Amino acid sequence: MQKMKTVERSSMDQDDENYYGNVRSFNKASSDDPKSENDYGNVTVNKDIRDTSGPSPRPGRRVCIWVAVGLAVVCVLQVILNIYLCIRAYSTSGEDLMKITRYDDLIKERDQLQTSYTNLIKERDQLQTSYNNLIEERDQLQTSYNNLIKERDQLQTSYNNLIKERDQLQASYNNLIKERDQLQTSYNNLIKERDQLQASYNTLIRQTCPHDWIKYGLSCYYISSTEKNWADSRQDCLNRGANLVIINSIEEQAFIAFLRARKGRFWIGLSDIKVENTWEWVDGTRLSTSYWYKGEPNNQNNEDCAEILTSVTDESWNDIDCKTTKLWICERL
Repeated sequence: MQKMKTVERSSMDQDDENYYGNVRSFNKASSDDPKSENDYGNVTVNKDIRDTSGPSPRPGRRVCIWVAVGLAVVCVLQVILNIYLCIRAYSTSGEDLMKITRYDDLIKERDQLQTSYTNLIKERDQLQTSYNNLIEERDQLQTSYNNLIKERDQLQTSYNNLIKERDQLQASYNNLIKERDQLQTSYNNLIKERDQLQASYNTLIRQTCPHDWIKYGLSCYYISSTEKNWADSRQDCLNRGANLVIINSIEEQAFIAFLRARKGRFWIGLSDIKVENTWEWVDGTRLSTSYWYKGEPNNQNNEDCAEILTSVTDESWNDIDCKTTKLWICERL
């Protein structure tokens, strides 16, 4: 608003200056015009006329008329000039308002740009910080990567060494397998030789029996001189390197009957102690061929062990309580 007042004041000063300039121009033109001096007279002539008495001459009246006309023209021009200046001032005021509005808009835009600039500066700083952090993380990752590369190389070296050791161990293992196979072959050969020697030894043993033993076929037999129960009798045979006699044939049954006739009733190596009515020899084989006395075995009074009777017939086996004491016959192959 102060700016508009300043513009209006400048316009009024300009109007006054134009007005007085026009008057000065008119007076100068009147003084410089020879016709005006000759035809109408000048101030000196008019002074002379005013000083004379009598009616005014006609040329002075004409001068007044021209002066009045000039003043009217000047007034009209002044009015036109004032209207023009007012229009110009109004137009200038509108442009100034537009300029002021534009200025305010520019100020707002500047402030917005300043705010945007500040925000961009902050974002730039944040991005710079993030960038620096990323650089640090990248450097850390690069360091970790380098360490991993070193560890990988070390592991690769260790792996290669283990491969070499594995190959060496594989070679040693293969050699040991060969040696084992050779030893197994040697062992098998030794087993065969041992079996052959054992067979030869058994043959020699069969050919000769210890003192107080009786040889029959390939076996040696021992007849006790005292009585014991079945379990103790068997233990005595085991202590002698033998077992209670096992009868496998009618010929052996006849031989045992012959021995029995000389001394009486004997324990033999047959029982159903493990499973009732399932008779087994002391070597674990089940009974297949039997020579039971008539009506035996009858399992009276929990009879689980077998004896050979003094009967003259071949069927001379009898079941009896294992706790009974009797003589016994040992057999050693």
